[in-house]
Amino acid sequence: MNIYFKTNKLIALILYLVLGIFISYVSYYQNVPNSVLILSIIIILHFILSILILEITNSKIFSLSGIFVILSYLFHFGQIILIGLFPKYKFQQFFILDYVNFYQLQQATVYQLHIITAVVTGIVLATIKKNNKIRKKTSKLNFKESRITTITAGWVILTICFPIRLMTDLSKIRASFSGNYFDTFRTGESGVIGFLGYFAFIGIALLIMGYSINKKRMSTIIFILSISYLIFTMVSGGRGQQLTIILMLLYIFFNCVYKLKIRNVIVLLVGVYLLIPFLNTIFFIREIGIDSFYSFIKEYENSLNNNPILKLLEELGATQYTVILTMERIEESAFGLSYLSALPLVFVNIGGILDPFVYMSTYQKSLKVPYIGGSYIGELFFNFRYFGIIFAIFIGIFINTISTKLKELLVEKKYLNAAIYLPMFTYFLWWVRDTFSGWIRPTIWGYVFIVIIIMILNMFIRINNSNKFPIG
Repeated sequence: MNIYFKTNKLIALILYLVLGIFISYVSYYQNVPNSVLILSIIIILHFILSILILEITNSKIFSLSGIFVILSYLFHFGQIILIGLFPKYKFQQFFILDYVNFYQLQQATVYQLHIITAVVTGIVLATIKKNNKIRKKTSKLNFKESRITTITAGWVILTICFPIRLMTDLSKIRASFSGNYFDTFRTGESGVIGFLGYFAFIGIALLIMGYSINKKRMSTIIFILSISYLIFTMVSGGRGQQLTIILMLLYIFFNCVYKLKIRNVIVLLVGVYLLIPFLNTIFFIREIGIDSFYSFIKEYENSLNNNPILKLLEELGATQYTVILTMERIEESAFGLSYLSALPLVFVNIGGILDPFVYMSTYQKSLKVPYIGGSYIGELFFNFRYFGIIFAIFIGIFINTISTKLKELLVEKKYLNAAIYLPMFTYFLWWVRDTFSGWIRPTIWGYVFIVIIIMILNMFIRINNSNKFPIG
């Protein structure tokens, strides 16, 4: 039965590769009237094909792997789909065809489709390989697992980290109201401070998981309060980290507290529709700043009344511009330079000693365009050009390995061990429009931080010869 199951997956994968490559090359060789429309249709067909192969091979859409693939399409193809399917839409901020020609757009589209095909291939390959190991022990760390320990770890982390997070968020909000989005970068937050502030939400995730065992209402209250806080702090102009944390908390909530059902999906869709104009409003205030809360509400109403979904595609889809610039301006392969130079950034940058590595690991700085975001697809081209397609397979394997491990730990209720993988969840999702250096430090620091907290708690348990804590 196992061999039959693996064979079916391999056949499905081969069909996906054949169709995916064919679709990509069709987009490359067409140059006719309505070319952007045809490109848009090709991208949508490719997306449907990718989702189908993930479902057929049991890779799950609502997982780290599935969400990573969906965001890859959204960030890299949002504008081209908007241009092709809604030609009368009036761009308000950034119109990619004002800066590039169709040939450049076409070349980048083909490369992006190849990369996503390779990533999905890696995900499916990891799923096939994992099928034989699914029953093996899921964690090498011998932590004492219990509801009380999980809850206590959550409260300890939250108590240490949330005051730091609150102070940095408030300073950014004040800066955004007194100036504009770029003023929030001058609030003085260091890498260490930002890291500790972020970890407040790992503590929150532990609380949601811990209370889910027999206090689901408490988990729900913590979840709602946390999401509300994250949405509120978006008024500072930033949204990236908040959105990835929201996705992580949603994943935890619907895997540990309540299963995702049709009713939940409907509620989520309504919430997303109301949230989208809020995100568009955030983008607007990033550009011009705001002088009052009333101005914010008025802009939100305008966004809600002017097709907010298309506006979101306009903004998020601009990431393709980074890929186009990389393909146009980078003439030689960097042979993995941005990946290798990111490794020393695990350490603290005392006195600016690591500044050269910061520059080399942030590949988009070489594009000489201010405030441009990253792209894992652009970074693959920067380092390996078209050989990046091969390396993208390993990205898919790696991401799905983490995705499967996290899912297994949640199913087995090994929540303390699962917490170790949560920083990877959020930073991998942001990697879609960032660089390798953006996640290497926080995930390693996160691992060490959680291990230390849990080891201290377990030491306390052994000293007191008890598993009872006053919390929970």
